[in-house]
Amino acid sequence: LERLDELESLEREEGSAPEEENEDEKHDNMENNPEEVDTTSTHVSAEILAKYRSIPIASQPYHDFSLNPGIKEVVVVVGGETEGVSNAAYRFCHKLNGSRLHIPLRNSMNSLNVVSASSVVMFTIQQHLLKKS
Repeated sequence: LERLDELESLEREEGSAPEEENEDEKHDNMENNPEEVDTTSTHVSAEILAKYRSIPIASQPYHDFSLNPGIKEVVVVVGGETEGVSNAAYRFCHKLNGSRLHIPLRNSMNSLNVVSASSVVMFTIQQHLLKKS
């Protein structure tokens, strides 16, 4: 959390981040008006975006996935096997308290292709969304 605060401070100094809200305002904005949360600023320098990649994202096996309370929509960001996702995607994930899903492999397999992995993840998410409705 401290490193995220430092990056947000750098963004404000650079003029690319919105003015700081208090924690209650942030929570209310995200819960009541998720479309109003600024996660797409394109004016963040590449140097700052690259730093988001170095901050660990919460990771969990796909079978342990659960939706956070109040969540009705999910964004799935998928990266390539060699490059992964962009630095901007890391920023997006950190800003919205996202997580990384891990698909354990067996029988000497070292990777799944993007379509296979995406299918497993989206099926898992769909099951959770259907349970909530």
